[in-house]
Amino acid sequence: MQLTISDQARRDIEDIYTYSYQKFGQQKARQYIRQIEQRIYQIRDNPKLSKNLNFIKQDLRCIIIFSHVIYYLAKPEELIILRVLHQNQDAIRHLWTTTISGNHFGAYCSHRTQYLRNADSG
Repeated sequence: MQLTISDQARRDIEDIYTYSYQKFGQQKARQYIRQIEQRIYQIRDNPKLSKNLNFIKQDLRCIIIFSHVIYYLAKPEELIILRVLHQNQDAIRHLWTTTISGNHFGAYCSHRTQYLRNADSG
């Protein structure tokens, strides 16, 4: 299965490293990032290992890694890591602005999710 990591997810991981480095030091930061990377490879090998979020978007799934959540699309031939967010972050808001192949994730979402998004902003 092909693995694709969005630019936003890469930035999320960089931000997690920076925060962890400042708070806990280099060794702990590297260890945490390795654990996130290992979890990504686990879900690549077994995409159904996680929670299904089809009510938001077909094929959308998430899995918890300590205090973070990895959001991804599990397509038959490709696993797309969308975001790696802290569990306290507003996932819908952050996913909504994620870009996949030049298109915003929000364009792919169901009408129900768009309604929820509009209700949150108003």
